[in-house]
Amino acid sequence: MAIIESYRDGDDQIELRMAGQTRRLYRNGVLHSEFNPRQVFTGSVWDLLALPVLFLPEATDLRLLSLGVGGASSLLIASQMREIETVMGVELDTRCLQLAQQHFGVKQQQHWDIRQGDGVAFARQYTGPRFDCIIDDMFTEADGEPVRVQQADQSWLLRLSSLLSERGILVLNFPERFNYHSTARLHEPELQKHFARAFSLQCDNCENYVVVYTKMPISVQEFNQSLAVSLAKLPRQSQQKLKFRFGSLYSFKRCE
Repeated sequence: MAIIESYRDGDDQIELRMAGQTRRLYRNGVLHSEFNPRQVFTGSVWDLLALPVLFLPEATDLRLLSLGVGGASSLLIASQMREIETVMGVELDTRCLQLAQQHFGVKQQQHWDIRQGDGVAFARQYTGPRFDCIIDDMFTEADGEPVRVQQADQSWLLRLSSLLSERGILVLNFPERFNYHSTARLHEPELQKHFARAFSLQCDNCENYVVVYTKMPISVQEFNQSLAVSLAKLPRQSQQKLKFRFGSLYSFKRCE
């Protein structure tokens, strides 16, 4: 794998590497984004972060917010699965945003609002229109391993819930399954007032554990139907890497 660009920003080492047509963005040895202009899917965590948009109805006014952007891999995938009117992203690392613009296809996306900033502060201070999908993908690194920036405790989940529309979904990325079970306690009564269902997504090519919380009582069957419809619109050769496991975690009383 060839190193195309390399930067040292303070204590951070940022690299853009290429293998064939695949571009990978690394920071401090941790892979943060992957993009191949000939493939829709990556076969890794960015597919898992994007697929939950299929829980949303096919509408013309969908709004998506990503806290943490990197190279915008998940946003590019989501935009091919659903027509999204507003895509907003907040990324702390200026260099990552520059590389996303130059090498990951972000520059060609119209009506995207990708800005530099602190995602946690943005979520706590935001007072604008609500979003239909929020992706929490904010990570830093420690000893060569990814670490979540914001703990997914009850106060954080409730804050993100307040930014969602009535049909909204919340997508959280955890570096591994244990990390989810040790932090996000969705069985707590207060959280059950705000979410109807919770689902998990995993794949064999990464240890990440993605959890989706839905405001509406959506079923696995509905997701599978939406997936089939979306895939039918894409070239088959661009779908080769899509492999994932999908499961239901919780069905709260409000949707019974």
